[in-house]
Amino acid sequence: MKLSIVIPVKNEEQELPEQLISLKQQTIFSDCECIVADAFSTDRTRELASALGAVIVDGGLPGPGRNRGAEIAKGEWILFMDADARPSSEDWLEHCLNELKTRQLDLATCDLKPRSNAFID
Repeated sequence: MKLSIVIPVKNEEQELPEQLISLKQQTIFSDCECIVADAFSTDRTRELASALGAVIVDGGLPGPGRNRGAEIAKGEWILFMDADARPSSEDWLEHCLNELKTRQLDLATCDLKPRSNAFID
């Protein structure tokens, strides 16, 4: 497996389904897994994530969730995303992985714009 996508969440039933669907539309998604590290949501987050094929682990926000997801990741690479982030194009994941390989990087980050104006985002 090429890529594990780890998403720490809590009560993200509104954002997470759209994100998982957009990730499934990526050109290389067949070589990816999505891991949802749930901080004990009280809404339908787990149910929806499971229905969309995500692996679910108990997590925390955000660091502990990322760590729990990384512990079970099977991919060569791990991408950490928040539930409100979306790929900018259908080949975004492919482009990210190609950039890592071409530049021989071990680690990278990218600039994301949150979907809300909340200070925490």
